[in-house]
Amino acid sequence: MSQNLITAEFTLEDQQAALEAIRQLQSLSFLIGLSNTDKRKLSKMGDKSRTFVDRALSVARQNPDILPSRFDLEEFERDVALYNALYPINTALSKLSELVDGTLMAVGSDAYTTALDVYAYAKITKGVTGLEDLRAALGDRFRGKSVQIPAEAEA
Repeated sequence: MSQNLITAEFTLEDQQAALEAIRQLQSLSFLIGLSNTDKRKLSKMGDKSRTFVDRALSVARQNPDILPSRFDLEEFERDVALYNALYPINTALSKLSELVDGTLMAVGSDAYTTALDVYAYAKITKGVTGLEDLRAALGDRFRGKSVQIPAEAEA
């Protein structure tokens, strides 16, 4: 094998447990999806905006008489509380997603690089019964392209 960035096992039981944990999070009744168009239209809240929102909530709580009667202070408080509760979860999920993406990329690269080695060895091996059809099936991936043979295969 020419590359081995990761060696690990992830059992079917591990996969099912992870998927169940994700399903439990997805079942939170208040989670919504937004289209890209909807996302572009919305005001965004970053770190500086979080401070602004917290201060505005404090002002609203301390001075409810400045707010019009239709202003829903309780809903504002719920929105801020929900945002603050979800923020660390989003941070953790983003980190997890980054780790899964990196692992998937590394293990995919390991598998693909090794598959290229197998194909290269199959191309230079002659006289093995039944290998011609298998070699042709592998070669379907590269119609019109050339594949580099690993240096150790040429020796």
